[in-house]
Formats: sequence, C-alpha cells, structure tokens
Amino acid sequence: MLQKHLAYLLVNIGNEVGSDEVTSAAFVAAYSAAVARLRAAGLHHLLVIDAPDWGKNLAVLDAAASPLLASDPDHKLLFSLYPYWPKVCGYDAQTIRSRLQHSVDLGCPLILGKFSAYGGDPQSCSRQQASICSAEGEVDYQTLLAECDRHEIGWLAWEWGPGNVWGDPLCGVMDMTPDCLFAHLKPGWASEVALTSPYSIQNTSVTPPGME
Repeated sequence: MLQKHLAYLLVNIGNEVGSDEVTSAAFVAAYSAAVARLRAAGLHHLLVIDAPDWGKNLAVLDAAASPLLASDPDHKLLFSLYPYWPKVCGYDAQTIRSRLQHSVDLGCPLILGKFSAYGGDPQSCSRQQASICSAEGEVDYQTLLAECDRHEIGWLAWEWGPGNVWGDPLCGVMDMTPDCLFAHLKPGWASEVALTSPYSIQNTSVTPPGME
C-alpha cells in the first residue's frame, strides 16, 4: 500500500515527538536515526517531522532542518508545525509573519500539520490558567492562512469533527462540523478555512488528474 501511493503519500514519522525541553542536537540525532531506518527499509516517500513541544517549537525545526535534510539520502523531508500560538502571549500578525519568514529564509520546508482558531495555551506565557478553547486560547488563524499562501506553505486544519470535547467541553469550537457532514459546516473560522477566505480550500485547491 505504501509503495502504491509513493507519488503523493506523506509519512509522518511520529506525532509531536519531543517535550518542551528537547534540544536541537538531540532532535537531530534521533530523527537522523529514524530517517535512516525508514530509508533502509525501502520507504522513499516524503517524510514528515513534527516540531517538539506538541508541535509548536519552530525554533528547533529551524535549527534541525538543514542537518536533517543533509543526512537524508533522498533529501525528501517536510517539517510540520502546529502553530497553536495564543494571541494573548504576543503572537500577533507581525510576530507570525516574522517567524514564518525566518523559516523560509533558512530554507526550512514547512507544512502546518495542524492549526485552528483556538488551541493556544495561555499558560505558556505565565498567564492565569484558562481553557485553550476560551478567548485566552485564540489563535490568529487568518494571518496564518495569508502567510501560508504567500510562502506556498501547505496546511491542514484541525479538525473536521466532532471529537475535541473529550478533554475540555469548550473545545467543540475546534470542530469544523458537529457530525462530519459538509452540509452542517459551522459558520466562523470553519467556513472561512473551507470556503470563504481567499486562501480557503475551495479557493486554492487544484483537483489532481486522478480524481477528476
């Protein structure tokens, strides 16, 4: 199955591997070994590597991208960022632009593996405890969409739904639908990402020949 879909399948090595304390050196060493094992096993797909700290730490990806790409005999790696960066912690439009521009300048090939209008942890900047799906956890997803379009960075929204309320009853706001049905797509950020934003799926996607 993997070989059949080699041309377009992304293989994510591990979900959000590495805590908020992992060093760039340790990250590079562990993933170099993982990539080598996968290539030796005959997997020549585009391999995806998540940022540590639950996918949020772009600085580690920036530092690791070049040595990891150099160590991969196929040179086919994509680095996945989960920018759950709360507005209340200073992640405004200018900060987002600056951080993504820096990665682009370094040649770090990025994808937003997850993003949403919510999910930022306000405690990451020592604010009082609050739900990541409250106003304190809001993320500037509109700037993320615009910058991804400008830099040709792919993205995946989190998530179609339902399924986010298992840990926090407020996190139903991250579900784009209440029942998996497109007919019930929610207004607000979900409709923007799927349909109405100039950078939405509807307005930017191209149907591949095999699906026409």
